[in-house]
Amino acid sequence: HTHMQTHSCNTTMITDWRTVCKVFLGREMWFTLFTTVFMMFSGTAFFVLWDGHTLMDATYLVVTSIADLNFGDVAPKTRAGRVFAIGFLFLETALVMYAMRRMSLAWINANHDKNVDHCLEH
Repeated sequence: HTHMQTHSCNTTMITDWRTVCKVFLGREMWFTLFTTVFMMFSGTAFFVLWDGHTLMDATYLVVTSIADLNFGDVAPKTRAGRVFAIGFLFLETALVMYAMRRMSLAWINANHDKNVDHCLEH
C-alpha cells in the first residue's frame, strides 16, 4: 500500500529587497515616470503658449489635474484651453491607470516567480 506524499506550499507574497528593486527600478517604473513627466511638460507648455497662463499657474494646473486635486482656483482661460483640458484629463487618467496596471502586473509577476522558486525548493 503506497501513500502519495503531498507537500503544501505557502503561497503568500514573498517580498524582499531584490523584488522591490526589480519592480520599482525596472522599466515599468521608468515608463510611469516618463509618462508623468511627458504629461506635465506637454500640458504646461500648452497652457503657457496657447492659454496665456504663467509658467507657475500652468504647472500648478497640470499637477493638480494629474493628481486629481484640482481646486478650481486656476482654470483654463479660453475655449481652446477648456477643450484641451478635457482631452488632457481623459488622456492622463488613462495613461496613469495603464502605468499603474503595468507596475501592478510587474509586482505580481515578481512575487509569483519568487513563490514558484520557494515552492520548488521545498
